[in-house]
Amino acid sequence: MSTNATSWRSWRKDFAAADVTPVMRRLLAAATAALTLTGAGAAHAAAPAPWIGPVELSATGTVGAVGCGFTACPAIGAGDVALTVQGDLVAGWTRRDAAGTYHVEAATRPAGGTFSAPRELGLAAVEPIPTDTLNKRPSPVQVELDDAGAPVIAWLAPVAGKRVVQASLNLAAGTNVSSPGQDASDVKLAGNGAGETAAVWTRSNGANDIVQAAVRAPGGTFGAPQDLSATGKTAHDPAIAIDPRGAVVAVWSDSTGVGRIQAASRAPGGNFAAPVFLSLAGADEMLRCACFGPPLMIVSPPYA
Repeated sequence: MSTNATSWRSWRKDFAAADVTPVMRRLLAAATAALTLTGAGAAHAAAPAPWIGPVELSATGTVGAVGCGFTACPAIGAGDVALTVQGDLVAGWTRRDAAGTYHVEAATRPAGGTFSAPRELGLAAVEPIPTDTLNKRPSPVQVELDDAGAPVIAWLAPVAGKRVVQASLNLAAGTNVSSPGQDASDVKLAGNGAGETAAVWTRSNGANDIVQAAVRAPGGTFGAPQDLSATGKTAHDPAIAIDPRGAVVAVWSDSTGVGRIQAASRAPGGNFAAPVFLSLAGADEMLRCACFGPPLMIVSPPYA
């Protein structure tokens, strides 16, 4: 998937066994099944197939000269894509109109089929770039699918002059997940095959940015947000993961004073426990976390 100056595009490629390492092979198994060309068969064992595309998914957007700091506001914001092992796919992105408003859009593609026309889900806010406080970006879209292909899509929306986390369930219009009244930032989303979904973000309390999270049970709506990080301190760079049982782990950086990495875990069906430190004191830390393969095991008791 890629963004250019004006539209969102998609490519696909078939992978041969010789193209990937053993670790990559496990990660790409589901994508390989979904992207295999009709009638390809054993021929792909000998040589990799070329990328197919790009396919235009969005209408043309409008670049903005002002509103994003020292950089131009992009016509198309960062997109995301998710697919099932059967090959059903949902892609989401933001598109800027001529008036400067970002629209959240999504398109679907059944296994072996073609992409649908884009569907609008709501409006997206512009937020500060977490690693660049001088510039801003349209809220990146987060997409998750369960095993049945039901999508959950999350982003930051403008609500009464503030940034609020919103989510679309099954491509319905977005509804609030975080509380209005203060700015939220940097939302992340994780889901499992059963349809349980967890979201994490930071939200200002008027003095500091607090990490918050909310969990959606399969077939339901997101529950009330829970504060994870301590008040009186500023947190940033949240990330979240969920395993097949519904156990959730959130991690973030505490940047007040000497920075340290913290984590909070949630048992299936429960609430988040008090946070614990993952990094040692004495030096600033920057969070870089990649998690894959069930079950996730960066957890505190009772899962340690």
